[in-house]
Amino acid sequence: MDWQFFVNEHGLTGASAVSTVRLMKVKMLACFAGILTASMAWGQAPSKQGDLSLINEVMAIVGDKVITQGDVLSRMPQIVTRNWIAINSQIQNTQELLKAAKAENNTNEVQRLEELLNTQNGNKSLLLEQIIARLKSIMNKHLLVEQVKLDENYREPPGLVDFQLAQQIKEKMRGVQAPKPGDGLAEVLQQQLSRGQTMKDLRRQLLDDWIFRQVNREISQSITISPKQIMDYYRANYGRNENEQHDVVDLYLIRVPRAATGFEEQKANLDKLAASVKSTADFMELVKRLGNPGDGPQGLWREGDGSEAANLAPGAKDPRRMGIAPRTPKLSLPLTLENRGVTAPEISSLLLTKAHLMDTGQAETLVPPGSRVVFLLFVKLKLPKYSVSLEVKRLEIEQLLFQNAMEEAIKRRLALARKLVHVTNYMSTASANRD
Repeated sequence: MDWQFFVNEHGLTGASAVSTVRLMKVKMLACFAGILTASMAWGQAPSKQGDLSLINEVMAIVGDKVITQGDVLSRMPQIVTRNWIAINSQIQNTQELLKAAKAENNTNEVQRLEELLNTQNGNKSLLLEQIIARLKSIMNKHLLVEQVKLDENYREPPGLVDFQLAQQIKEKMRGVQAPKPGDGLAEVLQQQLSRGQTMKDLRRQLLDDWIFRQVNREISQSITISPKQIMDYYRANYGRNENEQHDVVDLYLIRVPRAATGFEEQKANLDKLAASVKSTADFMELVKRLGNPGDGPQGLWREGDGSEAANLAPGAKDPRRMGIAPRTPKLSLPLTLENRGVTAPEISSLLLTKAHLMDTGQAETLVPPGSRVVFLLFVKLKLPKYSVSLEVKRLEIEQLLFQNAMEEAIKRRLALARKLVHVTNYMSTASANRD
């Protein structure tokens, strides 16, 4: 770090400058020692391509941006990261036990361990799908950012990164009584170093995040959803149900990967969490802690027999969902129940049957037979004899049409960006090699 620049930038002189710089150097050296210890612990076992056993393993490269496993896991829900580390450790232990059992020619133990290993690998595959999905999201972001930077008219806004860095330092020191000069920057540096990143990485991240926000704003402002589009969509998808009445539930849910071992303890802990839910806000806090994309509010659902839903293509609209209730948080897209790649129709039917037996404001767990996922369900409302109307559907349809238009616009931008920016996805290469 340019210590002289830091001293000049903060107007420090004499003994104050010397003591501040010395304090920051001591803090940074202590942080470096911690990182070195952690790196050595992670690096004890050699890594195979695509195995993700090292937290700093390179997963992809976009332009000159290297995306590591740490970058991806830091953007995943904490429970996914914890489960990922745990399942890799469990698989390694099982493989060692299996090797020993084969050496001893213990047939029964070999069979048991092979079945356990299959279950563990299945759970790992479920987590890996989430990690790869997040990796693709991060790669797409950097593709759009690099496309902007390659424009011959692009110039970095002067002072932008320095302003954002100053804001971040100010936020670090919020509520701290009598902070010493340089403490805010030292805290930011320590946080970066704990992630294996430098100040240069942080400055780039601040700039890239700003560019990405501008790209999203530019695309969103170019999209207009007309009243005619909303009416046409309503008539095509919901108009035939306008006069029908159904008993519906306002359903919220969370998908939690089922633990390979200690499932009884996991189920007991989730039951306690469900019992602690007293309001929608309580459940949404659990969504933030435990949830995956698509979790949270699912809209209004009738129970039905599921016969129509069973024949739907992946991503198609499930006819059992009857809209959203007023003042519902913006629905995540795609919804868990409407994405056949996430939730099978048979499991969806079990979820809806269970939800219709629950009371308003109640949260419960559900473990469908053969499922690798434990569901946390919450029923915010039960509405008898509910009928669909355009006014109830208007906001949801507008959100859906806007989201679809955004996705199409981003796909076009990404297709152009791929022609300009070099991209290497090591995870897709590893998957192809395994297949």
